[in-house]
Amino acid sequence: MIIRPLIVAALVSTLMACTWQLIPTDIPSKLERDKAQRAVDEFADLAQLTPFFEDAIAYAVFPGAFRATTGFGVGYGSGWLFRDGEIVGRTAMFQLSIGVNLGAQWYRQILFFKTEDALRRWQRGTFEFVGEAGAAAGTWGTSTSPSFNTEIALFTELRSGLLVEASVGTHRYEYAPIEATVEAR
Repeated sequence: MIIRPLIVAALVSTLMACTWQLIPTDIPSKLERDKAQRAVDEFADLAQLTPFFEDAIAYAVFPGAFRATTGFGVGYGSGWLFRDGEIVGRTAMFQLSIGVNLGAQWYRQILFFKTEDALRRWQRGTFEFVGEAGAAAGTWGTSTSPSFNTEIALFTELRSGLLVEASVGTHRYEYAPIEATVEAR
């Protein structure tokens, strides 16, 4: 029984090493910009997020992210950093977890940065310890849950999936400025 988790861990480590690369700095395509803007607009339609949009100096949106777990879990999402209504950088989120968990989720996230210092720390790339417990199922509708401190607020919106977990893990956010800013509609 111990061989299966070791094989999964080796595969996960290999996949993460292969994807842990520099983020491209080219200007996003129209399709990428539209997808990012659509996600921002839908988050902006949520009344509980209005104060965060008003107070934020910048925000990062991950229009589509994915997590899959079977004892060991992996997750990935790519997104964009917005500042003053413009896309100013690309970002990626990597997640690893271990624990009693099974399932998969598709979700999207938005991070709000309240201070310049918080934004600079995040842009350097950060690890966060994560402990999670719960069950989530969804294929219709959404649930938005917050996670925040005084300088950064993170909201996750479940899009679909079925996941049961009690796990610990880590997130890593990578950031790269794009070569030129792109005005968001």
